[in-house]
Amino acid sequence: MIRIGHIDFINMIPLDLYHSNGLSYTKIPGPPTLINRMLLQGEVDVGVISVAFYLQHKKDLLRLGKFGILSDGPVLSVMLFSKINLAEASGKGVLKIFETPKSATSVFLNRLILREVYSLRTLPVATRGEAEAVLLIGNDALLERVKGAWPYQYDLGEEWKNWTGLPMVFAVLATSRGIYQRKEEELKRYVEILEENYRHSLLDKNGLVVRAKEMAPLAEDLLHKYFHCLQYEIGPREEEAIALFERLTGC
Repeated sequence: MIRIGHIDFINMIPLDLYHSNGLSYTKIPGPPTLINRMLLQGEVDVGVISVAFYLQHKKDLLRLGKFGILSDGPVLSVMLFSKINLAEASGKGVLKIFETPKSATSVFLNRLILREVYSLRTLPVATRGEAEAVLLIGNDALLERVKGAWPYQYDLGEEWKNWTGLPMVFAVLATSRGIYQRKEEELKRYVEILEENYRHSLLDKNGLVVRAKEMAPLAEDLLHKYFHCLQYEIGPREEEAIALFERLTGC
């Protein structure tokens, strides 16, 4: 049996299994940071994990196939919401920021952009009430966008693309090297079935939106736009982007 670390975010719908084709599996739910840790500790066999976490633990982890979560421009669900205009504050001091505990990659990316693009230092705070800016991901970010409560919103996929000219890879499909040695054939079969499910999902964008609406009260036009922004296959430009992210962050 394959134990799949399952992130209950809308962006994961195209990488979910609809038809198992005889593969025995179970899903173990959790936010990205928990799935990261569970994969490293051998509590799940495979999962879509934060690219920053993968880079930090490459000696123990192994990417599977070419699947990931990425955008070549706006991503809509990795967002910095701010009370302050970052361009106007550039170089003037410290930004007090609440960083979601659900993400690893986005925290690295946000601090990198604030430092290198806006010349701002960051001071992490424990609660949203203390913060001048809030970093959110996934469904939380999408729902916060709709509220429109923040005067300034920064899409970190777009910020990265504007700065580097490259797509941003937020997550990769991976297993641990130890588990791969024990379950190689099952994991290869899992990737084959995932590929079939993924290709099927691309043919039914309306179906993706219907499933997304069951997870969060969001407008259909926003969800269609969201799935248009998201990409899931890592090619040469994405590999270049991963390598650049690794160099810039020191992951």
